[in-house]
Amino acid sequence: EGDGGTKCYLEGAEVRVVVVKVRDGRIADWKGQVRDWAVTSDIEVPTINGTHAS
Repeated sequence: EGDGGTKCYLEGAEVRVVVVKVRDGRIADWKGQVRDWAVTSDIEVPTINGTHAS
């Protein structure tokens, strides 16, 4: 205890991993300030003759 769980493991126990895509969220601090955030894509899609390629 007191190490933030960095040294915890279960030898011989089954392990399951869950992966989720997070695109946006909301964070609230103890003062009540709320901040919304979102993950955006900075990838530019190439255009051919003025239209987006699929």
